[in-house]
Amino acid sequence: MLVEVEVDGSNGLEAFIIVGFPNTSVNESRERVRSAVKNIGCLFPFKRITVNLAPADLRKEGPSYDIPIAAGIHLASGQIAPNDRLTEILFLGEPSLGGSLRHERGAEYCHERIQPLGCAVQGVQERLFEKCCKFGPYTSLYYNPT
Repeated sequence: MLVEVEVDGSNGLEAFIIVGFPNTSVNESRERVRSAVKNIGCLFPFKRITVNLAPADLRKEGPSYDIPIAAGIHLASGQIAPNDRLTEILFLGEPSLGGSLRHERGAEYCHERIQPLGCAVQGVQERLFEKCCKFGPYTSLYYNPT
């Protein structure tokens, strides 16, 4: 089942909260994402960040939510422009603390299953926001539009 990741950044006391039935490894993504975002030279917003993983009744496990959470934080903080295509992307992969991306097990299988449905696949060692619709071998969360 696909999980939708929603991120809200609001003014208030700095916090980073993940809701939607996350297990311990998903809650640990707060530290992984914070480190990865900072180490690629982006700003981690000094805001109250709430991440919702829907549907809430499904237990979420593993680091596979880190990249969509990072994308949502960049979007919610205005570091990338809003793009309707972001809602059509399946992000795959796991960021290191330095911002490089690691291979996600089963990514090729997911790509084969998702692509015929008209969905874009973003991940598997990809740069996070590269035109928001490509599948390719990228190595970092860092996005350089030039």
